[in-house]
Amino acid sequence: KDVIPATQIIVPGVLGYNPDLKVWPHDPTKAKQLLDEARKDGVPVDKEILVLGRLAWYPGGEELMEAVMNMYKAVGLNVKLKFYERQILDAYRRQPYVRNVGPYVVQESHDNNNGDAVFTAFGKYHCKGINSTMCDKQVDDLIEKAQVALGEERRNLWRAAFKRIHEDI
Repeated sequence: KDVIPATQIIVPGVLGYNPDLKVWPHDPTKAKQLLDEARKDGVPVDKEILVLGRLAWYPGGEELMEAVMNMYKAVGLNVKLKFYERQILDAYRRQPYVRNVGPYVVQESHDNNNGDAVFTAFGKYHCKGINSTMCDKQVDDLIEKAQVALGEERRNLWRAAFKRIHEDI
């Protein structure tokens, strides 16, 4: 009862948190179905996916990555778990990313103890963000406007950015 399911990368106390976003359902059956459909369409869903974690990052971090790997395996993905020291893992989690290694999922950690989405959104979601794995002009515009806005306008712009990321992207 003390757990709040995540719908976005910031928590309720951070300016810009969007309380209207809904938790995505955990549906392994649907995931298997989507993989089967993709396989029938010729998508190479059996290709190995690396699940990359960092050694001794935070308490329980290794166990978390094992759980992630097992959830992916349970729906039929071909995953392999590897742990790296920070310097090696950073090449996979910061732009410019490692190339020609195939698909991979990287363990990430983030806090925002400053209380404003500005300390999160650019780095994680802007096309030029060091950890961004996406590039969307509309999100970039919302981030850039929110960075210079004040008060309720600022809150609403951040909320719109997280809505776009969560529901459309």
